[in-house]
Amino acid sequence: FMGLGEPLANYEQVMRAVDLAMADNKPMLAVCLAVAWPSAARMGDAMQLAWTDVEISPTARSDGLTDASILFRRGKGVRMRGTPYSVPILLGPRTSEILRQTRQLADSDYLCPAPTRRDREARLTEIRALLRRVDQRLSLHSIRRGALIEAARAGVPEAALLLLSGHASLVSLPAR
Repeated sequence: FMGLGEPLANYEQVMRAVDLAMADNKPMLAVCLAVAWPSAARMGDAMQLAWTDVEISPTARSDGLTDASILFRRGKGVRMRGTPYSVPILLGPRTSEILRQTRQLADSDYLCPAPTRRDREARLTEIRALLRRVDQRLSLHSIRRGALIEAARAGVPEAALLLLSGHASLVSLPAR
């Protein structure tokens, strides 16, 4: 698995990066980070999501979490699978609120608008910088690995882990 020497990000670190993005008045970067964690998405894939690709239940469950679904139509995960795919996720209250607020203010069809390759690279650089403000050792891939490992430790079924990761076998997933 790529990046085995990298530290794992955890939920608190990702949410600190989200808070930093909001404090820096960069809500689109916050949304990209907030969506990447529960979906264990590659950051490049998360950046290509349109608002219409994210469905959030209007009400929270009794445990405070909100059901949501993300439809990946573009990115490496889609290229590897050969078809768009949907991932069911659970959102915490803060993440749900950030997504709802940012969606209302959005002046683009995309969560993290970056129409050109140069724009995408600039956004990725900004997200890396946010992560490094939280912990110098974190990388974009730390989020994906950390999310998958935390999900496995929390008892998420193997089939769901494979759906999240896009891997064909658990052998290629990071160690739990």
